[in-house]
Amino acid sequence: MKKKIHILVSLALSTSLLAVTPVMAETSETETKTEQSTETKTDLAGLKYDHSLELQYADQFSVDYYEGGYALITIEGDGQFLLVPEGKEAPEGLDSDIAVIKQPLDNIYLDILPQSFTSIVGPSGCGKSTLLSIICGLLSPQKGEVVFNNDILHDNAISPRIGFMPQKDTLFEWRTIYKNVTLGLEINHLKDKEHLENVDNMLKEYGLYQFCNVHPSELSGGMRQRAALIRTLALNPDILLLDEPFSALDYQTRLEVSDDIGKIIKEQKKTAILVTHDISEAISMGDCVVILSHRPAHIKKVVNINLSIPDRTPFTSRQAPEFAGYFNEIWEDIQ
Repeated sequence: MKKKIHILVSLALSTSLLAVTPVMAETSETETKTEQSTETKTDLAGLKYDHSLELQYADQFSVDYYEGGYALITIEGDGQFLLVPEGKEAPEGLDSDIAVIKQPLDNIYLDILPQSFTSIVGPSGCGKSTLLSIICGLLSPQKGEVVFNNDILHDNAISPRIGFMPQKDTLFEWRTIYKNVTLGLEINHLKDKEHLENVDNMLKEYGLYQFCNVHPSELSGGMRQRAALIRTLALNPDILLLDEPFSALDYQTRLEVSDDIGKIIKEQKKTAILVTHDISEAISMGDCVVILSHRPAHIKKVVNINLSIPDRTPFTSRQAPEFAGYFNEIWEDIQ
C-alpha cells in the first residue's frame, strides 16, 4: 500500500516572505571568514524571548520565537515581520518599522501520494509559499502537523528528506558547477563514492557534465536551473518542494525548463509540490491542482488533471483537448 504525506495545518505562521526564501550564504574561498555574532537576543516590546531557529549557511534570514506564540522574522534587505498568533494582538510599543502579519492560512488539509505531482495556485499573497515553508520545517504551524510516511515532522527542524527549490537558483558564482551541485553533500558530510557517482550520472544524463568546471555566470538560465535541481536531488530527498522555480526565466526558456524538470522529476520517481502563479504551468506539470482562497487561505477546490495524452510531458500536456477546459475552471475559481 502506498503511504501518504498528510499535511494538516491550521492558522500557520507566515512570513510575508511569501515571495522571499532563505538563501544559503557561504563565504568565498578568497574571503576571510567572519566570526559568528555573539549578540544576545532580548525581549521585544514586552514579549519574552524564548529561542531562535538555527539555520546553518543562511545568514540573510532568521526567526526568533517569543512566548505566547509570537515569531519575529528578519530578512536582510526586506526588514522585519512579527507573526501574531490567533486571537492575539501586536504588543504596544512595537517598533513601527516591524510589519505585523496575522493568519495567512486556515485549516489546510492535504493528502499527497508518493510519486505524484501536486500544483498549488491561489491569489497573490494568500500563503502558498508559507505552506511550503511549513512543510519543509522553516516555519511551524500554530495548530496541526505535517506527517510524512507516518512520521510527524518536528517543528523548526529542516528535514533532509525534503528538497527545496526556491525562486532563484542560488548558485554561488565563485564555485564551479560541480562544487555547486555537491554543496549539499559537502555540508551534510555525504561526499562518499555512492553519492558522488549519483551526481556524475545526473550531470551526464541532463547535459551538464561537460560544464562541471565552469562557473554559473557562463551558463544559460535553463542550465542553471537544471544544476540547481541536481544539487537538490543529490541528497536523494523523498519529496521536492518547488517555489515558483521558473519565475525568473523568459517565457520560451520557462517552457523548455519546466518540460526538462518535469521529465527529470518523473524519471527520478519523486513526489513533488509546485507553487506557481501560472495556471497553465500548474495544469501541465500537475496530477492535481490545489486552489487556495484569499487569506486566511483555505483549500477552495482540488482539480484532478486527466489529459488524453499518453506519457504526457509538461509541453505536450498543453496540446491536450481538455487543457482549455481545466484552465477556464481554475481561472474562475481562483478569482
